Amino acid sequence: MKSVKAFVSCLLLVIAANSFPISSPQLKNIPLRHLSTGLGKRDIHGQTLYHEQPLAYLIDVGIGTPPQYFTLTVDTGSSDMWVPSTACSTYSECPGPKFDARKSSTFVNSSIPFNIVYAVGAEKGTYGFDRIQIGGYNITKQSFATADTARNNTEQPKPTPYTQGIVGFGPYDGSSMALISEQHGSKPFIYTLHQDGHIPNLCFGLHLGSIYNQNYSGLLTLGGANKSMFHGEMDFIKVAPYESLDGEKRYMSWNALINSFAVGDNTYKLDKDPTPFTLDTGASFSYLPDSIVKTMVTKLSAEAQLGNNSIWYLPCSLLNSTKTLDIHFTNSTKRPVSSKSTYSIPVSSLILPKYDDNITSCFFGIISAKSMDQYILGLTILRHMYLLFDLEEMSIGIAKPVLKDFQPYPLP
Repeated sequence: MKSVKAFVSCLLLVIAANSFPISSPQLKNIPLRHLSTGLGKRDIHGQTLYHEQPLAYLIDVGIGTPPQYFTLTVDTGSSDMWVPSTACSTYSECPGPKFDARKSSTFVNSSIPFNIVYAVGAEKGTYGFDRIQIGGYNITKQSFATADTARNNTEQPKPTPYTQGIVGFGPYDGSSMALISEQHGSKPFIYTLHQDGHIPNLCFGLHLGSIYNQNYSGLLTLGGANKSMFHGEMDFIKVAPYESLDGEKRYMSWNALINSFAVGDNTYKLDKDPTPFTLDTGASFSYLPDSIVKTMVTKLSAEAQLGNNSIWYLPCSLLNSTKTLDIHFTNSTKRPVSSKSTYSIPVSSLILPKYDDNITSCFFGIISAKSMDQYILGLTILRHMYLLFDLEEMSIGIAKPVLKDFQPYPLP
């Protein structure tokens, strides 16, 4: 088991974005938007995430020559970048901007098909290569997909920012293009950033901010972590690989092994111990086994009621709860060496008020998963962690984030 010293290169202090010109070695900060429904010879680049309502975090990306701009969901649950193509239906599937390959002098069509299915939604199209502008970086050749059909993953345009596609931050094994093509730029863009010498380390940090802190509320750091965004020590959990039929281990997504959950004196063990859960910023909610969710909510309140889409409604008085949800991870690499690591978040932060003029009801931020493949730690939990994703060591660093104390509603 490796020492935490192996990860020191990624734990670098980020300095302000405007401290140096973009072309020089530097550390920079990049904003991400939040939507509803470094120190070294190369730069660690941080971008603030824009947060409008608690459903997604967004980043602006330019594609092509001249650049065509899109607002994309930052998604650790997938590995590809995709935007709608001009072939995608304006009225039923892709109501917003669409990438027009004919207007980019640097676009190269790979003719490799793109097909991805999410927990909600699916896309089909074709991979290609082009220039990418993201967070102040310019990549001369990067793979991405143009989607000809997009199901349930784009939104109707509105005055506030809305998602027009996805930029994946998962490992390259999760990308069909990366597994098929040997061309430069075939892997997800963060690999290209590192290979081209733009960032010193193959890792990125995420601070998502409070659910109540709107607009630019989080920070994406490419190439390292921002020490001002978390408290105390960072604990590293090894990523759990998938084992294919031929026995080869592949890292398809950011899966952390969990032994059990606990709230107060009640411990909720998983059927399979330990069990992988995907850390997925593309998921608005978190998804646990149905039996655990049912027992957890009924122990939290006898007034718990099951609504549509497996969402549980709870009394808003739980916004005052002093209990914590304890997550018992395993395969930790912290020192002294331990096989287990516990991370706690307030139960009150999992109680989400409906966005009305008056609080009339609240719901639980954890819902039942339909299968083990959908066990997910989504935004309702990840907002309460500072996360460092290390693509070289295939480990996830977790620490207590710096969060402002927001009191958006009068508590009952």
